[in-house]
Amino acid sequence: MPDRQNPLKLGRTRLPGIPCPRDTSAVPQPGEVSPDIQAASIGRPAYSRNLPRIPESASKARSMVTTAVLTWGLKELVDPARLVVTELVANAANHARMDTILVTATLRAPDAVRISVVDRSRTMPQRRNAADDDEQGRGLELIDALSGGLWGVDALLWGKRVWADLEAPRGHRE
Repeated sequence: MPDRQNPLKLGRTRLPGIPCPRDTSAVPQPGEVSPDIQAASIGRPAYSRNLPRIPESASKARSMVTTAVLTWGLKELVDPARLVVTELVANAANHARMDTILVTATLRAPDAVRISVVDRSRTMPQRRNAADDDEQGRGLELIDALSGGLWGVDALLWGKRVWADLEAPRGHRE
């Protein structure tokens, strides 16, 4: 049952037959199970994970996204998905509020994945023109380039969802 007081604490269920590997920075091994990574039981196939709103959560988010895209046979999306989720988590860690974020990878089509991060800030992300010597400010440009412009923000009553869609080249699904 979802926690009505905290919309980021969603109900957790596991879909039989879909492995949810342990959280490691290495590529997950088939059949390993972790209670932290959850597969959706209804709707589109998806993996989600609640994480602390800190920069270090990017590592766990990358592991979850890797698990999802490899499970769906989209090996060519591993690197772009890992980069996108890293930027989305970094943005939430730097600009959002509250302690928790929700990271989700959803199979949108046989060759397309949506990576999203939900946080509890209503402040919308802003694209910037970073100077050559700026250390920050390129994340949304990178997300735009990797997603072919297929990204956006959904305003929620209590925050927002920032997402990016990634598509594999036609005929390249393993």
